[in-house]
Amino acid sequence: FVGVGNSYYNTKKYVLAQVCYQLAAEWKNSIAYYNLCLLALYGLVGDVNHEVAREYALKSLKANSNYLDARYMVAFISKEMKDFDTCYTYCKGINDARFYSLLGDYYRLNNHRDYDLSRKYYMKAIEVNPIYYGDLALLEHQLEKYNAYFVCMKKAVEAGNNRGYNNLAYAYENGLGVEQDYVKAHECYRKYIEYFPNEHYGYNNLGSLYLKGKGCEVDYKKAFEYFTEGVKRGSSYSKYHLAEMHFEGQYVNKDIDKGMMYLQQAMDENMVGAYLYYV
Repeated sequence: FVGVGNSYYNTKKYVLAQVCYQLAAEWKNSIAYYNLCLLALYGLVGDVNHEVAREYALKSLKANSNYLDARYMVAFISKEMKDFDTCYTYCKGINDARFYSLLGDYYRLNNHRDYDLSRKYYMKAIEVNPIYYGDLALLEHQLEKYNAYFVCMKKAVEAGNNRGYNNLAYAYENGLGVEQDYVKAHECYRKYIEYFPNEHYGYNNLGSLYLKGKGCEVDYKKAFEYFTEGVKRGSSYSKYHLAEMHFEGQYVNKDIDKGMMYLQQAMDENMVGAYLYYV
């Protein structure tokens, strides 16, 4: 069942893949649980659901306690849910660059931040693979060292960290450690979407450029299309922007009710800008 499910997954027939993985999971197959985790994590069947994704990752790890990918996913999703204690528990004592990276995140993001320890773990990860310069870049950004931020992110992308394209685009868009260049921002956001079509960040950010006419003419149609794709992938920011567009009648007819629907969804996901707009 897992092999058949993988064939469906690779051809983007995610509903059929899910059925196959669920059948395999009845035999407590760790890989089936792991793949169900991915479907929930990326919203490939229904909405993005971190709690369901983590539950599948835990089941995968229970079925095979040596399955390091499942352990990593439990830690990673816990970090995304801001459950830093659980993230730390599943990272502790694992000699693997991915887990060093998450420990760097733990010390950078939790309520008892320790930037020196964060840097230490990022450097340990970089020693194994330079793609983790991307994580060090985020620390430099947090410390407002923008030149170092840009240099580290560029090193990460050059080493093959394709996720860094979103951050490079952000640097070009805002002139952080580099001269502001909206055209390059467009290029990098498109690259990010090319590599990660199931994630919302590139769609929302590119939509914002078209909405504001940065590096292009204002294009409400393209902005609307990108925000719609962002919403499909779980972006609260895209929901907020679609609310704005419905309130203002940008590309769509003014529709206060629909705008309020999107705004409420964004507020339900604690999107600060949505609260401020509402007030």
